[in-house]
Amino acid sequence: MAKKTLYRVTAPSFCAGFICHGKVVTETAPILAWMKNMRLLTAASLCSIKGWEVEQVLDTRAAALERPAPEILVSVPAVPIDKVSKGTRA
Repeated sequence: MAKKTLYRVTAPSFCAGFICHGKVVTETAPILAWMKNMRLLTAASLCSIKGWEVEQVLDTRAAALERPAPEILVSVPAVPIDKVSKGTRA
């Protein structure tokens, strides 16, 4: 399976993305539709000529394997077991 990588194009008037499978652009934002099926180096060179910045954002296959543990949003103080009330169940 080819590596799937997300790239961001930043221009003075927009910011958009495209996805490469291996070295070929396979998915694009509508404003970048002209680069679909181009080789990555060709698309990046044309963006550079236009004065746009291209940067790799994410390797989606690696990101799926390296997901961080969920962040704890609420912290509950520990209570000693002998301090817990022994109520009756309904």
